[in-house]
Amino acid sequence: MEVLLNCIGALTWEWRWWNLDAPWLIWLIGYMPFFMVAGWVHDMPSLKRQIGVVKCARYIRAGRPWRICLGAAVDLMHGVCA
Repeated sequence: MEVLLNCIGALTWEWRWWNLDAPWLIWLIGYMPFFMVAGWVHDMPSLKRQIGVVKCARYIRAGRPWRICLGAAVDLMHGVCA
């Protein structure tokens, strides 16, 4: 998608190394982590765990303090280890 948007001029890449010469880098850094976590969350046995991971990701993305995410991670691990 990024390659298509770049070709039509709707998206510009700021870094020299993030371009059409290295599409694997775009996939590796930009998309693979999302799909890995999405698959992991999808396969979780309980909705409570799924919500905890999504909340944690939301707090990280929003730039909230790490302690909020750490609290969610502790709750999540408590559920995993119990």
